[in-house]
Amino acid sequence: MAIFERINVNGIEKALFVGFGSGEEIAQLSSKLGRGALIYGIEINAMLVEASQNRLKEIPQKLVLQSARAESLPFESTSMDFVFCRIVLSEIPDWKRAVAEMVRVIRPHGRVVIVDFVSYNPDWLAVSGDAHPGLDPEMVAGVLQAHGMRILQLDNAAGKGTIGSLHGERLWVETFFLEAIKEAEETLNP
Repeated sequence: MAIFERINVNGIEKALFVGFGSGEEIAQLSSKLGRGALIYGIEINAMLVEASQNRLKEIPQKLVLQSARAESLPFESTSMDFVFCRIVLSEIPDWKRAVAEMVRVIRPHGRVVIVDFVSYNPDWLAVSGDAHPGLDPEMVAGVLQAHGMRILQLDNAAGKGTIGSLHGERLWVETFFLEAIKEAEETLNP
């Protein structure tokens, strides 16, 4: 899925990546942003922070990566234009708190994009012991709406990808794609 082809990235001056992993999506978005944009990223794994800082040192935008938790973002309220979270929420026990934090840091008219697992192949659960069955996209959308976000796109079957194999059989996951925009304060409180 070409994630940044699905959304309008014009006007993004401050972007936040929640759980950026290898930094691949940071590099993809960087190629679409102006040189003056600021890109922030948080990752719970400090080794990934260091590896990604080295890997992404050539991007033209200012890049600030740090180790932090999604449930307690170290940014001021309404400080970001864009928040991106890919394959992270399903791994966070208090994912609703993480969503609330993403909404807290997004400015009015800013957008939150979440891509995550909607279901796992049952064989993967048996092999991995992974207790996370994925997330209900409608429930994630409901949490965003409860925090004043308007849903722009919700694709419950955005992609199906393999994540390995077992006895020659491919193991797959399905993902959902969700984009929401924060309504202006005057829209929320007329």
